[in-house]
Amino acid sequence: MKTNPFILLILLLLLSCKNNEDKVIPENNTVTNNKEQTMTDEDFSVFIAKFVTDKSFRHERITFPLRGYNSAAMNPELTDQDTLYMFDKADFDFSSEEDFQKPTNGDVLKNKTIKTDSSMIYRIYKENSGYDMRYNFKLKDQKWVLIYYSYANY
Repeated sequence: MKTNPFILLILLLLLSCKNNEDKVIPENNTVTNNKEQTMTDEDFSVFIAKFVTDKSFRHERITFPLRGYNSAAMNPELTDQDTLYMFDKADFDFSSEEDFQKPTNGDVLKNKTIKTDSSMIYRIYKENSGYDMRYNFKLKDQKWVLIYYSYANY
């Protein structure tokens, strides 16, 4: 039985090309598996649902002291929202505790998610009032982390 050299050549080429598409050679000339590099970013809606309901999860996603604004600790004559306040864990827990509970006094809390180029802002507020909380998140290693918290309650 005679083997066609053309078929043998094609078979050899196909076998030699196997698995090359899974390899990526970065600038440092190290071969890595492409599947490891395609980790996806954490879905924000899944993340925020857990952040709102799980206090220990919240703490995992915050590095203290946390930069922010705290109207309760600021001079009432200052209206600049950029005035910096550094929240420690106890300050943050005290200030944010009401944010994730349903109001019992009939007030209607609204929430809104605002997407920017590099971050997400989760806002909790009461219309036509001085109650306005903002949580600024950024992706770090494909996970959302809180980088800024604004507590305004006038």
